[in-house]
Amino acid sequence: MECMNYHIDFDNSSVKYTYVCLHFQAKYCSEECRQSAWGQHHRTLCLGENEGDPSHPFEQLQEAWRLLQYTMWKFELFTLLCEIFCGGCENN
Repeated sequence: MECMNYHIDFDNSSVKYTYVCLHFQAKYCSEECRQSAWGQHHRTLCLGENEGDPSHPFEQLQEAWRLLQYTMWKFELFTLLCEIFCGGCENN
């Protein structure tokens, strides 16, 4: 396992990871490294205690995906009904 703060380049065979995010299961070699990762990527990637918060990027992505699936389902249903009731929309 290497330090989750990707900008650090070092031989990590002797590093002890004392700073851990339990939500994201990320390990950091120092508090400075953890804080740097927070500003670079961790704040966006980790739901942490923000799970269910509609302003979090992952929650927004999940909602967008749900709406996309719902829209696709409605289109498929409309196409099926069109085939059943009018023999296909292109014939009208």
